[in-house]
Amino acid sequence: MLRKQVHRGARLDLNLRLQAYGIARELLEGAGFPEYAMSYFGHPRCQSDEAYYQLRTDWIGFGSGANSLIGRRYLSHEKGKLAHYNANPLAFDVNAPAHSPQLTLHFLSQALTTAKGLDARLYRERTGVPHRTACSATPR
Repeated sequence: MLRKQVHRGARLDLNLRLQAYGIARELLEGAGFPEYAMSYFGHPRCQSDEAYYQLRTDWIGFGSGANSLIGRRYLSHEKGKLAHYNANPLAFDVNAPAHSPQLTLHFLSQALTTAKGLDARLYRERTGVPHRTACSATPR
């Protein structure tokens, strides 16, 4: 919804959005649902979300908009193309090595939404390259 409003020219009041987020966080945490990743609240923590964001495991996603990390390969289907996916679920829109420069910022930003952040050892294990190497190769 917000994306559509912005596209139509709606003006955003950042301070108002931050206040609303702060109120929501207070209510959720007060009810026993702590924030374990940016905008993700729950008790117990959703370990599968954290494993995904921190690259602790390979994963497989199914459907339009889904992505997977399998054996150091990143595979994804574009959102909004369910008929295309249903016609051939193995025809990925993106099929790239996990160490590809275009994926570095994606993986890094995912990890940084969590309290633990990026684990350099896991990044290397999942992508095949050290994060410092990947970051220096990322286009700016």
